[in-house]
Amino acid sequence: MTFAELREFVRREIVVDDYEDAFENADLDDVLWKASYEVAAALDIPRAITTSSVAADALTVTAPANCARVHSLSIGGDDGLQMSVQQIYRMRPGSSRPLRYFNFDPRRADAILIAPPSVGGTAVIEYTLTLTRPSPFDTGEPWGGVLPQFHPMIAYRAAISLFQMDERENEVQHWQNEYQLRLAEVSHFLGGTSTPAYLLSSPQGGNQ
Repeated sequence: MTFAELREFVRREIVVDDYEDAFENADLDDVLWKASYEVAAALDIPRAITTSSVAADALTVTAPANCARVHSLSIGGDDGLQMSVQQIYRMRPGSSRPLRYFNFDPRRADAILIAPPSVGGTAVIEYTLTLTRPSPFDTGEPWGGVLPQFHPMIAYRAAISLFQMDERENEVQHWQNEYQLRLAEVSHFLGGTSTPAYLLSSPQGGNQ
């Protein structure tokens, strides 16, 4: 679904205000984007895989653009384990050897720390993308287009915020229940054994 289709879904199936326009398109768009961003961040989606060249004796690998989290890293076919920065530095001394450990923190910009010093080769990185609001918004797809069968749950999460904004508290619980059901489905589909508790609560204020 595109965001324009999601917006029409909200108008037709949720707020049902075709004749009174309780919400402007811009208001719906803001709430839909916020809901899509929150759910994507919690479910660790969307993901991508990229490759890059690593020089011999390198101590870092450059993370891909818009990388929110690194799930796996291999260099020349050797897989690394995610470890603490302290463990990385303990393994730094000595000559170059096959990859054993890596550490990525987005607060450090784009450096993936590796240890021991690399023998060089091709790095394969699986990571979660940081989403940016599409422009134009109408033709953009939530989560970069992945898992389209679950896009309606974004509308259900948005509905909770919309009805709270409009002080229609009697309608909040129904959409809270619908959202929880869809969230349990997608969590199971992605192999999760439980649903993060904070995702089951009502969205709070603030924009991404």
